[in-house]
Amino acid sequence: MSIFYRTETIRIEAEVRNENLSYINVTSASIWIQNPSGDNVINGSAMTNTSTGIYQFDFNTSSDSPLGVWKLEVKTTSGSKYNIERGSFKLEDSLSV
Repeated sequence: MSIFYRTETIRIEAEVRNENLSYINVTSASIWIQNPSGDNVINGSAMTNTSTGIYQFDFNTSSDSPLGVWKLEVKTTSGSKYNIERGSFKLEDSLSV
């Protein structure tokens, strides 16, 4: 599991490939992010298509973002077909230097 720190911007990237493992663009790519309390803080926001088959979303954390494990879900749609991928990351206190 990836670990990030408060106030960081977290770049979430999704790769979309067909059955031949070639990168493909889809009609839409959306993301949901849930905090450790189970509240949706991002609810179906569009991801940015940065190149063929690559979609990104930058999630900004703040100094008071809840610590713990955050869950995310990415849904891609192309015509009547869709795919859902789930993941998570851990948010910890900022490092002191």
